[in-house]
Amino acid sequence: MKKANLLFCLGIIYFFNVVLVFAIEDTSKWSFARKAAGQSYSDNIISTYIRPSEYILETTASINVAINGVYTGVYNYKDDKGKVIHFASLECDDVVSSEITVSYSTTIKTFEVYTGEELVSVQKKSAKVIGFKSPAIDRELIIELIGNTRSDILHLFINSKGKGFPQVESPQGYIYDESSGLCIFGPGYYDLSKMSINAELRKAKSIYIMGGALVDEWIGFDGSLDDRVYGRGLFMGNKSLGMKLVSPVNSKIQLNDDIWEFAIKAIGERTTDENLITYSRPLEYPMEGPAQFTVSVNGKYTGIYNDNNCFGGNVNFGYFDFKENVPVTIDISYAGILDDFDLIPDRYGVRAYRKDDRTITFTLNEADVNLTLIVNDDYRGDVLHLFANSIDEEVPESVRGKSGYIYEPTSKLHYFGPGYYDLSEFFSEGKLTLNKDHRAYLAGGAVLDGQLCISSGTSARIFGRGMVMNQEHNKGMVTQVKWSSGATVEGIIIHGHRAKSWTTGVDNSSDIHFKNVKIISTRYASTDGCDINLSTDCTFENMFIRACDDAIAIKGMAPSTTLPSNYKPNRNLTFERIQLWNDANNAFGLGAETQASIYENISLKNSDILFSYDDPNHHEQLDERSAMNICALHGTYFRNILFEDIRVYRCERLIGLGFKNDFWFGSLLGNQKLPGGIEEITFRNVTSMSNSGSEIANDIWLYGWYEDGTPMKEVKNIVFDNVIIEGNLLTGDDNMHIKTNNTDDHELVKNLIFKNSVSDMNLFVNDNRQVSMYPIATDAGRNIYVIGISSPCWQAYNVNGYLCKEGVGNMIPVNGWSPGVYLVKIYDTDNNIIKVGKIIIR
Repeated sequence: MKKANLLFCLGIIYFFNVVLVFAIEDTSKWSFARKAAGQSYSDNIISTYIRPSEYILETTASINVAINGVYTGVYNYKDDKGKVIHFASLECDDVVSSEITVSYSTTIKTFEVYTGEELVSVQKKSAKVIGFKSPAIDRELIIELIGNTRSDILHLFINSKGKGFPQVESPQGYIYDESSGLCIFGPGYYDLSKMSINAELRKAKSIYIMGGALVDEWIGFDGSLDDRVYGRGLFMGNKSLGMKLVSPVNSKIQLNDDIWEFAIKAIGERTTDENLITYSRPLEYPMEGPAQFTVSVNGKYTGIYNDNNCFGGNVNFGYFDFKENVPVTIDISYAGILDDFDLIPDRYGVRAYRKDDRTITFTLNEADVNLTLIVNDDYRGDVLHLFANSIDEEVPESVRGKSGYIYEPTSKLHYFGPGYYDLSEFFSEGKLTLNKDHRAYLAGGAVLDGQLCISSGTSARIFGRGMVMNQEHNKGMVTQVKWSSGATVEGIIIHGHRAKSWTTGVDNSSDIHFKNVKIISTRYASTDGCDINLSTDCTFENMFIRACDDAIAIKGMAPSTTLPSNYKPNRNLTFERIQLWNDANNAFGLGAETQASIYENISLKNSDILFSYDDPNHHEQLDERSAMNICALHGTYFRNILFEDIRVYRCERLIGLGFKNDFWFGSLLGNQKLPGGIEEITFRNVTSMSNSGSEIANDIWLYGWYEDGTPMKEVKNIVFDNVIIEGNLLTGDDNMHIKTNNTDDHELVKNLIFKNSVSDMNLFVNDNRQVSMYPIATDAGRNIYVIGISSPCWQAYNVNGYLCKEGVGNMIPVNGWSPGVYLVKIYDTDNNIIKVGKIIIR
């Protein structure tokens, strides 16, 4: 049984008017831990409970609680900050006063008691014991005990003696009375995942959980707790709320009710209309603690999933679909405090506003947009990735709106409706492999636990809005396309959950197309997002990839038995509108295994590197890592590689190009006996907007190869065209960020070319001096003003001629614009161009 990691509405409820009287045991010789386990006792005045032995404590018991000398069971768990929280409950009469004592395993230096409105007089009975008279019933006390070297918090729930509850002759076990529609859980432990009683629970008129009962794997009713449930027992549920939850059953005590509501909202709701679809998270999805965010779209909540990252943060993600150009209002709430936030990338022009200290709101008009919320400038902490899809117009009509798994032999379609699927229950080893022209459609709200692959496909297709994931027991790639041509993967989420393995792959294939795919794998390490091996003529468009290793890696992994003359190439690979995030290694890398005949005609365009970190355990120690990277362990040639219109939000090393003989402290060996070189690599319109503060922040590391007995390999003809680092244009190899391994004896890095192609804009500028813009260079966040005309229309284009911004008026607000050079066209009221000029945003 899993441990509790978040306390909700504790307090719960005991049972019956029948008076049970037990002899009070002699506890004088009991150990501290035995006392903390509690006693099952009830008389006219008090009731106490035993903690079921199946409950696994987070730490050894350090607090025990007694009323009138009788001990009640104490539980504990760790909260989201690692603090151990203890809790206990008991019952007492609301007229007759009782003596309550709290004992600590170490000397109490001081203590605090929080009681709400009523004051409680607490006295120190001895060095390790405090005591007080029972206060008003149905009350929560929060008691902080502080010792010399530690402190602990106890939530003590003091309930009224159960009145008006069912009279039970033998309060043991689970009972269902069909005539009255009453379900009863007597004292003890119940794992609902191993009890076939869901049908009874759903049709029951009332569900009574007695004091001393602990109901585990509570799945709720439609994701919530309804008014049929009452009693004095405890329930826990990690499936419905994504956490171990210890909560009251219909108690008058309501602790952290806002957190309970937050968790319910994070489950989401299924809503469908012609303009908006939101989804609920399947209860079986294995959450890693509670969701840290909720997302509502036009007031409807969509399900939030999560996984942990290598830094101790919680990575949340969710999605919804809406109709393009029908605006939606999105509210995002955080479980903590939002002192500051960033919604990136900013190229969508989305402006978010703070509603309160936990919630932001914004309007979205454009679909198939991926947004990331950074909280308090902490890229390594809690983060939300939100995927705003267009409504899927390609749902196969034969299965539209259906549920469950359906296979249509005639159309060769595997269909998965909303819900959770353990693929091992359907396919051998939990792996569905498509070949030839077979298809798999994942409806929104579907979660497939296993592997979904294409092998020897000709026009095979994986598509939809759902998710395929793996867990630690399933070590293979989640999704792989191999030995195929003409295959497509579109619209889905691919998630490596817990398992340390590559997430997505394209292997020995051609004419493969990925579009609007989201890939998330946050565990360290060898959890690459997307690996392409020895493949040609493939496109990757509008994707989000987050990994705790290479986000994208293009590899040459020819079998060791293959002669170099028979190596295959990596050629004609296009990546456009990609968002990349890597918590280790590279954001976009070629290598490190490079047993390929050649790498050529490979481009990354119009893309955002949101975060790139070298290594959480060996920061600044590994020179083969960067945001944009070529690291070749094997001799081969790299030609015509293009990085264009790239925005880097935060990185360590910016660029790395070179050859090495080993990787990762020698664990991966290379072979430089074959010839090779890196040449004709272009970085055009690349902007790195910040400095991480590390010793390698924004560095450009270029390193050729020279070693006796092996061919020399040069890095040459490298073009830096309008590369801006921290607001400064890169103009020469004397820049502090550029580092090479050139020596007086060997010039291995040569012919670095520095350009500023934005000067070509001068060909379009007209010199209408009656209309001007001021200033022509400014910082983002400032304004530029049009002078000499009233209320003009204006449009701003980047250096590649793409329209970036437009508006009306004499003020051009450049808040949120990426650094760079823009061409601005000014129009009069008759739509005539009267001025074209350049502005520079630093």
